[in-house]
Amino acid sequence: MQNWLSELEHSFEPVEGSARERGDQLAGILAESLNRRPVLCDLTSAQAAVLEHNVSAKAAIEHKIATLRAFQGLAGLFLRYLPELGTQDAFRLVGLTTLAISAAWPHGRPPETLLAAYASDPALAPMRADFTDLVRQSVQVTISGLLVRSENGPLGAGPLDAAHRRPCTSRR
Repeated sequence: MQNWLSELEHSFEPVEGSARERGDQLAGILAESLNRRPVLCDLTSAQAAVLEHNVSAKAAIEHKIATLRAFQGLAGLFLRYLPELGTQDAFRLVGLTTLAISAAWPHGRPPETLLAAYASDPALAPMRADFTDLVRQSVQVTISGLLVRSENGPLGAGPLDAAHRRPCTSRR
């Protein structure tokens, strides 16, 4: 993760344009850089489902502290591109990008049986997922949604009460 952050630090140059244009460019940079890091993607996709179920509490704490630091660093990089996100939504973007990686990586690496199925029936072609495209599109849509909603609440907080900036207790 640290090596990836270092690579991104050097890839993130100031750009001109609307928030949407800058967000689309950011999504492309992220997707391309992740595609070049298969081990990071393997670990990210296995983290919640496998790795975190097979460690001690001490190891989990150490891992989560390191992950939190990495997430904060990545959120800081996101803010350089899109300062209008705000700190909480930049952190939320990191979490949602991680979820996109976790889902897109295994889908973008189908087993031989699925590759054969796709090759044998052209009607199935739309079912074949491309990792880079999935991540890029997911991050683009997430950025657009965060900018429009601009709730800037904590990751995983549910709908926010705009007047008090806290999770709502009732559905609107």
